[in-house]
Amino acid sequence: MSDSSSKALQPDQRILLRKAADYCAEQERCISEIKLKFKVWKVDSATAELILDFLLKEGYINEERFARAFARGKFRNLGWGRIKIRFELGKKRIPSALIGKALNEIKEEEYLRCIESLSEKKLRSLGSDNEQNRLKTMRFLASRGFEPSLIGNLMRNL
Repeated sequence: MSDSSSKALQPDQRILLRKAADYCAEQERCISEIKLKFKVWKVDSATAELILDFLLKEGYINEERFARAFARGKFRNLGWGRIKIRFELGKKRIPSALIGKALNEIKEEEYLRCIESLSEKKLRSLGSDNEQNRLKTMRFLASRGFEPSLIGNLMRNL
């Protein structure tokens, strides 16, 4: 945080700015998460806007960087599909153009390997490969946010 950008702030505002900057430094954050944290901290709206402006100028918050990291992390660590990632980023008020860029972070071949692996694991965990277990697997994949057409193609080819 540059010294010149925080000099215009009152001492208590500087403390809040440091607290918010530390919060952003822990992991990528988006504007809506910061605004929510300001409500929890009971920060008045004028101070919140002032601090948010500083965080944006200083690079603590970058919505595109957040969206890309969110998409990569949710896909690689939790096995989420594009539909669920898009929905969750939308809930965080990320612009659709940035959501598109974030989803481009997921390589198609890696995406297909993930859905195949998840479906095979799910079928194995259910025991026999019958119609009922295939339907359960399809619902499982849909709940993870994978596209219905992709799920259908996969199940036909298994």
